[in-house]
Amino acid sequence: MAKKQAYVAHEEAYRSIRERGLKGWDDAAGKPEVDPAYRAFLEKALEDFQGSKPGVAVEFGCGSGPLLRWLHGQGWSGAGIDISRTAVAMAREQSKGMKLAFHEGDVTKAKSLKAGKADLVLDGHCLHCLIEDDDRDAFFRNAFRLLRPGGLLVVNAMAGPLNRAVAREGKHVVRGNVVFAVLPGAKDVLHARNIGGEWYQPVRRLEHWESILKRLRKQGFNPLRFVVTTLEAGEFFCDLLAVARKGG
Repeated sequence: MAKKQAYVAHEEAYRSIRERGLKGWDDAAGKPEVDPAYRAFLEKALEDFQGSKPGVAVEFGCGSGPLLRWLHGQGWSGAGIDISRTAVAMAREQSKGMKLAFHEGDVTKAKSLKAGKADLVLDGHCLHCLIEDDDRDAFFRNAFRLLRPGGLLVVNAMAGPLNRAVAREGKHVVRGNVVFAVLPGAKDVLHARNIGGEWYQPVRRLEHWESILKRLRKQGFNPLRFVVTTLEAGEFFCDLLAVARKGG
């Protein structure tokens, strides 16, 4: 049997979230539906580089759709794509009556969405869930394909450099820049590892932020602004927020 990509585990997570009567991923973590730092960065980026003119947005890893609904309130229309069937169903239920569409699919393929129609592509905390080099390149390649000339890509990704001493204190295992965790069915996931008699699967790739920007440029984007911040006390990774324009 072929091994599964690590990101398919999001379906199990969203089933649990729905069964608990919660609205989405951040709701389950006790956080605001739309991360305040991401929202502030996005608002400023749109003001400075888009002229705050509403258009068409596409979100990679949209989950239950809170970011797209917030944008819809600012006059935007658009679409979200997520690997989790349950997340897509939740997004559709919570977005009735809005000019938003949601698709179940793999952002490394994203063939269901029309090329050259989007003014904005958003990373819905998706990039750091892609472990493979080819998948990460495909993320940027497909964002480029979907955007109109001059359109914007906004990245919101966990990234390196890492504080490995703090990482060793937590429940995860870090190998290189990949974070592993014990999850049900981990043995059947691509690149899973048996560590101390338990199966761990890769859950995040925390590539150094400079490497992410290099990958972004490689696919034809011109970075306009980026911010690298450390997160809450006790975290072992950084957070990269970046806005880039298609084709210079």
